Amino acid sequence: MLPYNEDIKQLSRNLRMNMTDAETLLWSKLRGKQLKG
Repeated sequence: MLPYNEDIKQLSRNLRMNMTDAETLLWSKLRGKQLKG
């Protein structure tokens, strides 16, 4: 397993919890397999 930087882990968590409206829409479409390609 690769070592990780705790600061990067916290940043990643914050970015996931505070997504933009566009990111939220994109991920909901990706999860629902509603995008073609």
